Amino acid sequence: MKKIVFCVFALIMCIAAMACSKGISSSTKAGDTVKFADKSWIVLTVDSGKALLLSEKILEERAYNEENAVVTWEDCTLRDYLNNTFYNAFSSDDKSRIVESSLANNDNEMYGTSGGNDTVDKVFLLSLDEVDDYMGSNAPKNLQKAIAAKSVIKNGASSWWLRSPGPGVYGEDPLDNNTASYVDGEGRINVLAYYVHNGNVGVRPAIWVTL
Repeated sequence: MKKIVFCVFALIMCIAAMACSKGISSSTKAGDTVKFADKSWIVLTVDSGKALLLSEKILEERAYNEENAVVTWEDCTLRDYLNNTFYNAFSSDDKSRIVESSLANNDNEMYGTSGGNDTVDKVFLLSLDEVDDYMGSNAPKNLQKAIAAKSVIKNGASSWWLRSPGPGVYGEDPLDNNTASYVDGEGRINVLAYYVHNGNVGVRPAIWVTL
């Protein structure tokens, strides 16, 4: 009898594990956790045969920009890294499913700092508006919980970059901005920001992929 119970339990656990690691398909919906390119991703939304994926965990820590400089998403070194080195690590088949995305890089409404020009990217960071829309207080509960991310390189939750500008350089022209917004380890959206050259902030890439 114990052996039967154990086998049934093992089968349930196996099915649960398979459900958590399912691939992307036409039945994929917002809130699912899926496998793509050997990584685990959270589905933020599904639209017109495409899914917006955000890495389930912080994959690495990296500066928004390698130098402490006035910079926007368009020109930062993290954007270059994600759309070249990171993107090129995908297989040819996976690349064929990643869709170029037109991104609105809005200004920081609270501080008036410039978000710079809009961009077209294959891999990107979420903006303040996007993280609030998809993971904020009006989002499904599982997506609200997913905003606080664990890291693959350290124990516990950690902060992670957004592509939106921070409040600017204190005491100087607010349009001269060397800060970027982020989400802290408790899942709070923080517009006060880190300096862009801080290399201890996590990276959660986002991609649009075909179903």
